[in-house]
Amino acid sequence: MLEKLESLSPRKVNKLLSIFWLKAANSKQPIPKPGCLLLTEKEIIVLSSEANSDDTITIRHHFNLLEIKMVQISLAGQHVRLIGSTEDTILVVFTHSKELSQDFCKALLKVLSQGKSSEETEDHPLLSGDLMVLSLDWTSNIPDIFLDNGLQVTCRFKGILADLLYIVHGNMEGPGKPSLAHIRPLLYTSVKVKDVPRLPKDAIYQFLLTDSHVVLLREEGVFHPVPRGSSLLLANPQFQALKLCRRSDIRCLFVRKDDNCLVVDFTFKSQKTNTREKKIEFRRGSADVCSISNLSSQGDSWKLCFGCTSEAEILINHLCT
Repeated sequence: MLEKLESLSPRKVNKLLSIFWLKAANSKQPIPKPGCLLLTEKEIIVLSSEANSDDTITIRHHFNLLEIKMVQISLAGQHVRLIGSTEDTILVVFTHSKELSQDFCKALLKVLSQGKSSEETEDHPLLSGDLMVLSLDWTSNIPDIFLDNGLQVTCRFKGILADLLYIVHGNMEGPGKPSLAHIRPLLYTSVKVKDVPRLPKDAIYQFLLTDSHVVLLREEGVFHPVPRGSSLLLANPQFQALKLCRRSDIRCLFVRKDDNCLVVDFTFKSQKTNTREKKIEFRRGSADVCSISNLSSQGDSWKLCFGCTSEAEILINHLCT
C-alpha cells in the first residue's frame, strides 16, 4: 500500500501512524464513498478505487493536519467532521460506529498534541464515554476539549437532537401522537437496509427508536451544521428520506445472524396509511425549510442489519418490554 501511495503522491509521504477503513466526503465530493484513510504525521490521505474498477486506486481526499481548527463529533458518534479555517476545508469521516469515531479522534489528537495528551483529555466523555447515551440525554453537560495549539473538539448533541425530534414529531400522525416535549429518544445508530420498501437495498441509514415510534432516516453530515460565516449552499436537508412507523403497529420481530451481524426483521400490521410529503422547518432559523417524504406505510416489513450486537439488543429489549 505504501508503494502504491508513493506512486500516487506528488511528494514524499510522511510516517504512517494509523489506518482506518471507512467512508469520507467533503464539500466538493459530498457523496460518502468507502476508502482507506491513512493518518500520517502531517496529513490525512483517503484512498479509494475508481467507479467500476477495483484495480485503479486514487487519492480521493487530502487534508493537511495543520488546517484543522475544530473536530465535531456527530449525534451518537456516527460521523466526525474535521473543519479548517475556510469553508472548503471540511472533511467528514463516516464511521457509523461510536467506538470507531472515538478511536479515530484519539489517534488524531495524539498526532496533533505530539503525543502529549493529558490524562484529563483521555478520560474526557467524548473520548471514553458512551456517545449514544450522552447524545440522547438532555441533562448531559459535555465540555469541549481544547488543545494547546487551539484545536477544539466539540459536539452539538442537544442542538442536532432537538432538530431531529422536531422533524420526527412533525411527521407523526394519528391518535396518541405525543407532544414534542414528551418524545423519549432511546436509540440512535446506523443500520444497513436489507429490505425496506422504496429505500435502496444495502444503503446505510440512521435508525431512531423512541418510546412511541421507530424511524429510518439519512443524516447529511457534510453541510450541516454550516460553518459560521460560510456561504456554502446546502445541497441536501439535514435529515431526509424519513420513514416512520408507530411501535404499536409492530406485529412481530424476527432476529437472525447474517455475516456476523444481527438482522432484525420488523413485520407491521396490515393497516394502510396515506403517503404524503410535508415541509417541516428546522427548530431554529439556522437552516432553510426542509422537505421530507413521510414514507410510512403500515403492512411493510423492514429488514435491518445492525453492525453492533449490543445496540440490536437494546432495540429488542425496549420493544419486548
